[in-house]
Amino acid sequence: MQSKEKENLGRALQIILARSFTYLSLLVIIIFIIYFVRRKPFQDSIPTGVRDIVAIVDGYSEYKAHIQGVREGLLFKGIHTIFYEESKLGEIKENPVYVIGTEKVKRVLEKLPGRTIIGYAQFQEKPADNYTGVFSGFDWAEGIKFYRRILPGLKRVGVVYSETIPWSREQFEALQSFVSSQPELEIEITPLPIPKNGRELQEKLDSLLNTVDALLGVVQDKNIEAALPIIISSCLNHKRPFIGGGKTGAQMGALAALEYDQKRLGRQVADTIISQIIRQHKTPAQIPILIPQPQIFINLSTSYKLGIQLPKDIKDQAAEKYS
Repeated sequence: MQSKEKENLGRALQIILARSFTYLSLLVIIIFIIYFVRRKPFQDSIPTGVRDIVAIVDGYSEYKAHIQGVREGLLFKGIHTIFYEESKLGEIKENPVYVIGTEKVKRVLEKLPGRTIIGYAQFQEKPADNYTGVFSGFDWAEGIKFYRRILPGLKRVGVVYSETIPWSREQFEALQSFVSSQPELEIEITPLPIPKNGRELQEKLDSLLNTVDALLGVVQDKNIEAALPIIISSCLNHKRPFIGGGKTGAQMGALAALEYDQKRLGRQVADTIISQIIRQHKTPAQIPILIPQPQIFINLSTSYKLGIQLPKDIKDQAAEKYS
């Protein structure tokens, strides 16, 4: 009796294992078919030789997140991205070129005549009409509009930036240029380059904050981030809002700030390269420049301390709120 039960149990286990193996095999086949169907049309549509894309870049630290997004977006579709510094242009063979950085396209074209430029990310001015990519500088038209929603009487603005960091200096120069071209805004800019000495910074802040409506910090400036405790404390003591400085600024006590998600922008660049330039064989001249929407960051504690009521829609749209 016991031997018969063992025999039946053994047969049942064999049936279960056999069926499990069959189902597992079917699942593997289905996954393979889905993977093949999704990738095969794309791989067939890539022109000969477009398996690698060269990206010309300098200032890796400033563009790191953007580069990471481009790399991940292209690699997901089977395209490898090779990064070169501009000084190594001579090593590039026949690969299409994606350019990252301000005013680099002209120099690359001069050194690589006849090379296919599939686009570029411009980190301050908008790219020329005959190239595509992402404008990932700071759109001061949107920035001023946003900060005036929070501070309707904003006219006198102190601007903190670093003269020694090109990206920071370019943001300040772009803001200065925008304000000069829009006299109807009636905005007066007072620059405050970050000094190396903390005591000197404190003295300059004490002098400046008595003459401005708000202090504005540019985005992604390491010197500003390091000085934020002094800056925020001084602004609160003088009852003046500090605005800007990106996500880090809002975390540290800025009333509100805007910042672009550079990694996401890089992935959008990769999608544009794949879907329109490679798949549809469009030239960059046919594709508009992408100017993304920045993320909003606000600090509710600073709003309370300064007695400034943030608009409800800005609160609702904020990517993150700090208190």
